[in-house]
Amino acid sequence: MKIDSAVSNLRAAKHRFESYSKPLARFCLYVEAVIHVPLRIGAERGSDSAIQHAKAFLAYINNERLVQLAMMADAVDEALKLIRECAKEEWDTARMVDLVQNFMDRIEWLFEKNGVLDAQTFTAHMLNILKSVMSWHVNDTPTQIGNVLGVPAIEISRCLARMRAWRAGALSVLSAEFPDFELHASFAIFSLAPPDAGPAGRVEDTGARAVHFRFVLAVAWQQKAREVLRTPSIKKLWIATIVKNVTFCLLYTSPS
Repeated sequence: MKIDSAVSNLRAAKHRFESYSKPLARFCLYVEAVIHVPLRIGAERGSDSAIQHAKAFLAYINNERLVQLAMMADAVDEALKLIRECAKEEWDTARMVDLVQNFMDRIEWLFEKNGVLDAQTFTAHMLNILKSVMSWHVNDTPTQIGNVLGVPAIEISRCLARMRAWRAGALSVLSAEFPDFELHASFAIFSLAPPDAGPAGRVEDTGARAVHFRFVLAVAWQQKAREVLRTPSIKKLWIATIVKNVTFCLLYTSPS
């Protein structure tokens, strides 16, 4: 992850719904600079409360906690994408299924399939930083973060286990916030957008729309026909009706 800008603060904003997601993200991106701040406080300040907070911070952080913070930043980043869409005044409920499904797919890929470790994520950035060693003393006790061999796999596994527990909680919240999600998702078969159209679902090719719609109709009529053909008494009537309606639909959906 390339960083080519500087910041003067962590931008905490309690009055905004993003709360401390921005400070968390900035902490992960600029963690080396953040650590140098308490180190400088310890070197230049006397015995006031600032130096006590600085020492407590320097004694608290370690590799596992930093990686965990980075994973939390990735989780918040994904959640905010969904929250921002739902918070818009012009919120289009027709996009709900795509947005929720995309969020569920993303957090599954990140934390169940370990995609968070090797993508353009806060976690990957933090793991790369922790390949270099930083050391200091807190009350004459040597402390360091980083490892030339990388963060041990056991520590990463513990962090991932916590994020998988968070994912389970997030899915429970989604079930409560979107109780009709499965019902709405079942209508995806009628979508005129190709699988890679994205949440907007824009399809410009009218020919492709017509072909897709014909396919959906054909499948629906085929299933209905199988049910009806089990009743011989109305077999002939239904066959005639099906042929007539399918013909009408094919003509109606033909591109101009």
